[in-house]
Amino acid sequence: KLDKYASLEAQVAGIADDIAYCNHDIDDGIRAGMFKTEELMQFNIIKQLYESVKSAYPEASEQIMLNETIRRLVKYMVNDEVHQARKNLTFHKIQSVADIRNANKAIAEFSPETEELRVKLKAFLMEKVYKHYRVNRMTVKSKQVLNDLFERLFTQSDCLPTEWYDKVKGKDEYTKADIIKDYISGMTDRYAIEEHERLFNPNYF
Repeated sequence: KLDKYASLEAQVAGIADDIAYCNHDIDDGIRAGMFKTEELMQFNIIKQLYESVKSAYPEASEQIMLNETIRRLVKYMVNDEVHQARKNLTFHKIQSVADIRNANKAIAEFSPETEELRVKLKAFLMEKVYKHYRVNRMTVKSKQVLNDLFERLFTQSDCLPTEWYDKVKGKDEYTKADIIKDYISGMTDRYAIEEHERLFNPNYF
C-alpha cells in the first residue's frame, strides 16, 4: 500500500536514521579535515549549543567541545521529534495504526524550525563531505574493485572458493551471476580489497 503512510515505528526509524547520519557525518567530516567547526556556526541551533558548551567547559579541548555539542544536538533533535509527534497525534486525533496510515501527512516529524535545520545541514554535508573529491575517489575505486571481482569470478569461476564454485557449477548464466553477487555482497570492505589483490596482484598470495 505505497499510497499510504508507513507505521509510526517506521516513521520514527526513518527520522532516527537522519539524526544518526547527520551527526555522525559532522564528526567524520571535521576529523577528516573536510570542513572546520567554525563553518557549523552558520546554523543558529548548532551555534547556540556550541556556545553553551564553551561557556560550561571553557578549558575543554576543541574536540571535547565538539563531541559534547554533537551529543546535545542529537538530544535536541530527538526531543524535537517526540514533541512534534505528540502534537500531531493529538491534532489529528490518532487512535489506531489505520489512522496513522491514512493520515494526510507524516505523524513523526520535526518541527518546522528543526526540519529547516535538517534540510540545510544535509545540503551542507552533501557539498562538504559526500561530494568531496576524496570521497569521490574512494567511490570510484570501490566500484572498480566490485566490477573487477564480479567479472573475474564470472568468467573464471574456478577462482571461487571450493564451496562457492560447487554452487555455480552447471548453473545457467543468470543463476551463476546471482550466486557470485551473493558471494561478493557478503564481503567486508577489507576482505573485498584483499580478494581483489589475490586475484589481480601476482605478488599477493
